[in-house]
Amino acid sequence: MRRPPGAVTVWRSVVDTGWTGIEAAMIMAVPSLLRELVERCETLRRRVAAGGSAEDVRRLEDATYTLCVITGTRQLDAALSVARRQMARAMSAAEPVRS
Repeated sequence: MRRPPGAVTVWRSVVDTGWTGIEAAMIMAVPSLLRELVERCETLRRRVAAGGSAEDVRRLEDATYTLCVITGTRQLDAALSVARRQMARAMSAAEPVRS
């Protein structure tokens, strides 16, 4: 079954909450969506820094907003960092450990 564009995947993990022992579900974007947004933000940031158009600025603002919402951050640098960590975690979980 194919996922629709922008689909999210949910991983359930136990969060260390001290004495409560409460489990929390964490929603994470599909790695391919994260990769696309990271590449878009980096490309647009370079264009804007090189004197890009007003359209480039608007597109960077839109991509930044989306990446920040998905990663739960408020600034582009933090969103990029979180997105890269999430992609790395997803890749390491997908690859079996070889001995």
